[in-house]
Amino acid sequence: MAVRLWVFVWILVLGRALGNSRGSCREAEMCCSGRDGSCLVQPLSIDQGRPCYCDHACLRVGDCCHDFQEVCGALDCQVSEWGPWSECSASCGTGTMTRKRHVLANAKNGGRNCPELLQKKNAWEPTRVREP
Repeated sequence: MAVRLWVFVWILVLGRALGNSRGSCREAEMCCSGRDGSCLVQPLSIDQGRPCYCDHACLRVGDCCHDFQEVCGALDCQVSEWGPWSECSASCGTGTMTRKRHVLANAKNGGRNCPELLQKKNAWEPTRVREP
């Protein structure tokens, strides 16, 4: 029994030492909306790194706790693959071609916004010679 307890404690300590040392929103039971300086998780000791945050501003700043998105429900926008390029907009000469993709899931709770959904590029359609 003592051996099992020692192994459990050793795994717990080792897991914290090897895991992300910046803290955990789950362990701190914190999730704050917007920008909230009090939504701070301090490391257990000085040698375990810097504090991290569990507020949605941490996504812009880059100082989120390792489990912020999972625990606090911040989901990035999801988009489809690009569709095919359209035909050239001009029957001859310079025109444009476009392709689109669509939103599969909107960003939630401070997740990353959707990227561009429309791309355009210049295209050239050669002049067609009429047969007599």
